[in-house]
Amino acid sequence: MTAGNPPVKVNPYDQNAVKQLLDDITIETILAEGYDESTYIMDYKLIVGCVAILLAMTSHFFPQPFPDNLLVIKLCCVGYICCTVLLQLIGYYWEKDYILITKSKKGRQNKAVRPGVVVSTGFPKNDDMFVVCIGTAGEPESDAKTITESIGKWFDKEGYIHEDLFVPQIKSLLASVEKSD
Repeated sequence: MTAGNPPVKVNPYDQNAVKQLLDDITIETILAEGYDESTYIMDYKLIVGCVAILLAMTSHFFPQPFPDNLLVIKLCCVGYICCTVLLQLIGYYWEKDYILITKSKKGRQNKAVRPGVVVSTGFPKNDDMFVVCIGTAGEPESDAKTITESIGKWFDKEGYIHEDLFVPQIKSLLASVEKSD
């Protein structure tokens, strides 16, 4: 998707394919600007998921016969439900609808020069308007910068994307977020 690669073609009427392609280019562009992706939320979700799996396995393979292991089964079920609820809460309150969360941008001598960014996108059903929202991690979402454009501006009739039109808008949006700090 960078310069030198063949142009990418998608069906412009397949909103999922268009959104996925634009999301991928957005992520690639921001990471190319010196940010590193933060995976801490995914790490927490994996840990909670592993605990849920261990609880499920314990309830199924506990060495005692059924009537004797009823308390263990009940505790495992309650623990599994708690893990499931915790995963939902992490997704709703912490992960939100971000497609990318970055670490702080590092400067010379590996010192943080600015906080990380969070990126979300939107592409409403049966609409041609694509929304990219970039904000500073840890800041209110109302301070985020947004662009809303028709995908017709970035795609031709055959479905080829013109990255040379899309990427500068993402870089400009990122620069405006960096300036506002």
